[in-house]
Amino acid sequence: MKNTIVFLGILMFGFSVIEAAEIDLPERVDNAAIHYWAAVALLPRAQTQEEIDAIEFIEGDSQKLPPAALEREELVIELLRKNKDSMRELHEGSLKADCNFDLAYEKGPDMLLNHLVHMRIITRHALAVAKLHEMEGQPEQAVEIHGDVLRMAAHLDEDKLLISGLVGTAIVSMALNDVEGFLSRQPDEEAIELLLGRVSRIPAKPFNVAEYIRAEALIWGDWGIRTLPTELDGSPGPGAEHFVPSQPWKIEPEKREEAVRKWVEEYRRVMSEFAANLEKPYQEARVAIREQEKTWESPEAKMKNPLISLVLPAVSRAADSLTLPEAKLGMCRILCAASLVKARSGKYPKAIDELAEFFPDGFPVDPFTGKGYTYRLEDGMPYIRCNPPEELWEKRSGIYEFGLSRRLREDEEALKKFTSEKE
Repeated sequence: MKNTIVFLGILMFGFSVIEAAEIDLPERVDNAAIHYWAAVALLPRAQTQEEIDAIEFIEGDSQKLPPAALEREELVIELLRKNKDSMRELHEGSLKADCNFDLAYEKGPDMLLNHLVHMRIITRHALAVAKLHEMEGQPEQAVEIHGDVLRMAAHLDEDKLLISGLVGTAIVSMALNDVEGFLSRQPDEEAIELLLGRVSRIPAKPFNVAEYIRAEALIWGDWGIRTLPTELDGSPGPGAEHFVPSQPWKIEPEKREEAVRKWVEEYRRVMSEFAANLEKPYQEARVAIREQEKTWESPEAKMKNPLISLVLPAVSRAADSLTLPEAKLGMCRILCAASLVKARSGKYPKAIDELAEFFPDGFPVDPFTGKGYTYRLEDGMPYIRCNPPEELWEKRSGIYEFGLSRRLREDEEALKKFTSEKE
């Protein structure tokens, strides 16, 4: 498996256009990661400046525009149509139960995480292809891609790393942002029904930050025990900067191993406590984590154990960020159900209770509050939001809500501006 990943990595960075025939995958590959690497390797490569500009548009401006913006972009359309084999591999990966990327160590505790940037790249291309399908009157094909991207994002949970979870969170947000636009254009009943099914297959809680904390405590602790005793002499070697503060550490050689083992033991205990708190309901977890953080904020505490002070600032922020995709997926399911009612009856439901038939096991719950989402009609179309802490809402309210009438206006304005700039 590792050799196959390396082979695909070589292909991915080649200078010529890669054809499907150049990739010799086994008939049955149970690891989704192999297919995702193949999807990246099969993306069209720019051969001219015009193609470079077109790919920059695909990966940039197209993400902010509705499908109609593609109508005048002939080269962009041509390149997107070359993504057939890439989208096939993305779909094949989404069907697999397991996803294991090669996360082997390089130096120190650093790991091979180059797949993360490429998963974001394939996401941008896939969502652009979905818009092309929609523009060409193929909404079901667009829905399939939305579902495949969401599944790929959820697969990153298997890395058991905070950074992978955060990238997965970003991908979920990108995909659901496009789903909001898709629903605002009121596709047909078959497409919405398919979309509801695809979204409902994604785990309600796609990213488990508590598991990441436990896994990373083992990884970093093992590295510390293996490496730090030889580096606590005031001249830290490669990787020691992760743990050792700017002040030189001078510990007698015979005491270094014991000191590091005590650091690691305490570090793992504290991280285990953090993980246990993260498994509590969000509001309760937030309070408990903040109390833990206060314990380790003083300069004395940081000097006592540099391993703990290293990761503390990231824990509560990660808890906030990784709760968001759970909230957005719940909102999206409700939004899909409301759109399906509109497609069947001609009217959106005025209240969320009218959607009970779609949720026989109970409505999705806002993970930030443990209660129901806020739902109402705005200009005759659904508006739904979750309810994070006020300080989070004030920073970026737009990421915590969906509003079909708002989105429709925003897309119309963006298209008008784009069209006028092209003329």
